[in-house]
Amino acid sequence: MTRHVFGAALAVLLGGISAYAQQTSGNITGRVLDPQGAPFRA
Repeated sequence: MTRHVFGAALAVLLGGISAYAQQTSGNITGRVLDPQGAPFRA
């Protein structure tokens, strides 16, 4: 019984640590070129 409680507590703690490490924002950079290598214009 004690092992189950300890295991459950450990799982909750480790799950919280990994969730805390996630980011909610970011950036995407780059260039879009047409087949001739010129900048793409939509």
